[in-house]
Amino acid sequence: MTREPRSGLAAREDSLGDLLALLTGSVEKGSLGAGLLCDVAEMVTTFAASERGREAYRVRVGEAPWELGFEWFGSAIAVTLFSGGPLPVVFAHDRRVDAQKLRDRLQAALEGAFPNVDERSERVQTALGRLERMRVTSDIAHDLEPLSVEPATELSFGLSAELAVRSREASPAQSSVLRADLLGLLGRGRIRIAAFDHTREIPEVHVFLVAEQLARLTLEALEAHGLGRPMWRKVQVGGAVCGIRLIPGRGEPGRPEGASITLGPLPKVVGEHRESWTFPSVDLTSFAEGVIAFGRALAR
Repeated sequence: MTREPRSGLAAREDSLGDLLALLTGSVEKGSLGAGLLCDVAEMVTTFAASERGREAYRVRVGEAPWELGFEWFGSAIAVTLFSGGPLPVVFAHDRRVDAQKLRDRLQAALEGAFPNVDERSERVQTALGRLERMRVTSDIAHDLEPLSVEPATELSFGLSAELAVRSREASPAQSSVLRADLLGLLGRGRIRIAAFDHTREIPEVHVFLVAEQLARLTLEALEAHGLGRPMWRKVQVGGAVCGIRLIPGRGEPGRPEGASITLGPLPKVVGEHRESWTFPSVDLTSFAEGVIAFGRALAR
């Protein structure tokens, strides 16, 4: 599981935890409202009835929109809970649950919320009926394939990765509409940084999310460099911390002394200390070339 701090997340932690507990059966909790229970039941049954092996649905928890992703693995469904936007947050990733047990938990939660049959709304009755007819196995099984990402050329600041991705052939029905599939890009792996004759490794990260933020930070840094402005930005995403700092040079106006790059793993639990690394005086152009080469290698 990857839980990343972001402004406003703490107030929703209990609700997100309750939703995850219901889906995975990890803890018995019953504080979810009837509307959210019906929403989730409709999402699960719609996914089970479709021919797609992977799908994500918008779900509102409190005042915030999140996405609930499902993937078939035979008689199991992998559950992922995440939010998109400029800085994605992955609350839980690839939690495998037995499809029949998931159906039974949803049924029990709805029936427990409305023990009196006469008090059940039409929507609740419909959701229970759909759960009763829900299929609990599929011929679709997403296999994990190892992927090694190595830029074609050696650079002074190099990035490479190893990660596990879903087989492209696993989902027989493909949409005719081209759309962003963030769920399909949440593969986890390790990123290696090679700079100044040193190699560092960040394990257990969502590689695509980290690469995206590195590209954003690089673009911001190049714009700041062109304007001769200082910059200090640090973000937490995909299980990693990424930061860049620019200080305008004293000798020549508009020319930075060098970029200071910070990379490292995020703590897995509150209070844990995990070392990150700062690479001082990195040539900004060399760093940008490394990020671009890494992004191109990932996109192949």
